[in-house]
Amino acid sequence: MAAIDAVRSVCAGRLQVFFSAVWPSARPQCVSSHLHIWEFNIRDSTILGIAGAGGLGMLISEASALFQSERLSTILTVVVLRVASFDAISRRIRKALPCTPPSPSMPLPRPGATAAVASEAAPAAGVPPGS
Repeated sequence: MAAIDAVRSVCAGRLQVFFSAVWPSARPQCVSSHLHIWEFNIRDSTILGIAGAGGLGMLISEASALFQSERLSTILTVVVLRVASFDAISRRIRKALPCTPPSPSMPLPRPGATAAVASEAAPAAGVPPGS
């Protein structure tokens, strides 16, 4: 909200607020979600094809039913290379994304605050409280 308020304070329009304050913080999550869905679809298409929905899975099913080991090994190699290459691309894209800062609604603890709270909550053994 602080970024949105800052952009609004300089009389920015709705699109300017969106592209200057909202989108930069939401982009890493959107890209990561889309990459996850794409990875899932690549793997799922192979499994659904084996079950009879078509695609590479159907080719795997046919090659194994007809005992075409050369064809089956080629198809499996293509599937493994496709999944591995997309995983590598996805990993590079995620590393290139900036990390999102913590939400302003969850402030970071002060450096000395946690030690003070811990020492008040658990007094030393044998020491009366308040001393």
